[in-house]
Amino acid sequence: MPQLRKIWAVSKYEMLHLSRDWFFRIFAVLTIAPMIFLNILIFSEITPAPWLFRGTANSVPLANLTMINIVQTAVFALLAADIMKRERKINTVEVIHIRSLSNAGYLFGKLLGIVILFLSLDLLILLIAGIIHGLFSDMPFRLLPYFYFLLYIVLPTMIFTGGTVFLAMQIFRNQALTGMLFIGWETVVLIFLQNDFHGLFDFVGTYLPFAASDFIGIPHIKWLLLQRGLYVLIGVTAFLWAVIGFKRLPQSIIRRRIAVPVGVILIVFTGFCGRRYLQHYVDRDSSRSAMVELSGRYRDLPDMHVTETSIRLQHNGAELVV
Repeated sequence: MPQLRKIWAVSKYEMLHLSRDWFFRIFAVLTIAPMIFLNILIFSEITPAPWLFRGTANSVPLANLTMINIVQTAVFALLAADIMKRERKINTVEVIHIRSLSNAGYLFGKLLGIVILFLSLDLLILLIAGIIHGLFSDMPFRLLPYFYFLLYIVLPTMIFTGGTVFLAMQIFRNQALTGMLFIGWETVVLIFLQNDFHGLFDFVGTYLPFAASDFIGIPHIKWLLLQRGLYVLIGVTAFLWAVIGFKRLPQSIIRRRIAVPVGVILIVFTGFCGRRYLQHYVDRDSSRSAMVELSGRYRDLPDMHVTETSIRLQHNGAELVV
């Protein structure tokens, strides 16, 4: 419990610091205002909602979070890099922060603070969208999708972004370079890769088929969750290696020595999960190709035509004699 209180103290400090940052405030205003306008324009009764969104009851939260997550990921990466930059700039964390706290707990507190801050912003936008959806729209309303899309789409992206940015800052030690590389990779995924390799590289979750049916739910949810879980694993692995390379005296040498093999195991397990995800779709495509080939094998053979039929049938009580 004392460790949890110390982690929470670090998280509250980061939340207060980032909430007062003008970059975050401008981003929040420029996100909330357009989303209110789009929700009123598209989903309210002012204009008929497109049938693209009428088809499923979860289209409103899915559309809102998909649009938010694209821009939010870039801002999240820049602010996460700024956290690591401030640590080197002040160079006195051993004095001004709680000392009896492990490096993992200290960095986790900072990551938790920025995650809670952005999730709070997302919940505010979903609350506004839910009010418009429930009171001023003729579209069917479901409450549960407003929550599980945060877990399926937004949270894995934040964990992946936070972990990889923390690690990149340990390697490059430059906020501008780290932010440029991350935003560049996000641009490549969104514009060029898109759904290539069955969405394996879509860490933002933009192109994943999360649209749900009222009858069967989300199709192929098992493999979609595996893809999202893959990025959670990558984020956790990167975070662990960032802790190992963090320039702050460790509280325990034993924990540091244990962290290295655990990090290696996580890398291997992450690779296994990625291979399993791809193999599923490769096997599915191979099965389709095999069925197409089997169907086409007899396409050019001459068809059989019946020219004459003859049958002699005799009733013998309850039996038929042919």
